[in-house]
Amino acid sequence: MTTDITAQAGKTKKMVLQMIGGGIAGGTGMIALNHFLSLNTLGTDRLILAAIGFIYVMTGLIVLAGSLVPKMGAKMLNVSDEEDLLEQREILLGSSLMLLTFGVAQIILVLSGDGKMFPAWAGAGAMLLSMLFGSAIWIRDRHRYDEMMMKMSLDASFICLCGLWLVLVPWGCLAMTGLSPAPSATAIVALFSGGYLLSSVVAAGRVGLLAPK
Repeated sequence: MTTDITAQAGKTKKMVLQMIGGGIAGGTGMIALNHFLSLNTLGTDRLILAAIGFIYVMTGLIVLAGSLVPKMGAKMLNVSDEEDLLEQREILLGSSLMLLTFGVAQIILVLSGDGKMFPAWAGAGAMLLSMLFGSAIWIRDRHRYDEMMMKMSLDASFICLCGLWLVLVPWGCLAMTGLSPAPSATAIVALFSGGYLLSSVVAAGRVGLLAPK
């Protein structure tokens, strides 16, 4: 009984530390990003897309750091111990690189166009390259996914599709009839990117992967 209570207390402490660490890192990083890139001048849609890209980057960096340093990763990531992390290391490394490249590409996209930091082709090219890179990583690592991970990936895709259908179809109908402005290209990209991120969290929670280990 005492052992169970101690183990649960340790899990709770780990989860709290993860939340605090993530909050501090995210807040500090967003302030720094705004300082260097003046995000407040981008407009609402682009600001939201930049924030989503930043979440991808921060998540990718945390997973990458935890994968490269197992002792630290066992505390930072939601794994049982170092051995559990080492078993998943290849998948985690690939996932972290996918998250990083996609997040950076979104930030570059936001800052691309006439009068912005990057030319228009840089943003479109960065996004296309990040999608190709992510596809290559998935093809390389798919044989490492167990049945639960494959199911979680499919669930996330299905949840995302349903959510986007519920948002974009009514919005499109309102726009067609003149009752609402049409969704901007930036808003569509943000909905897909943020929608899949949120759907992945929901899918992970459904299989118990969000419970502290």
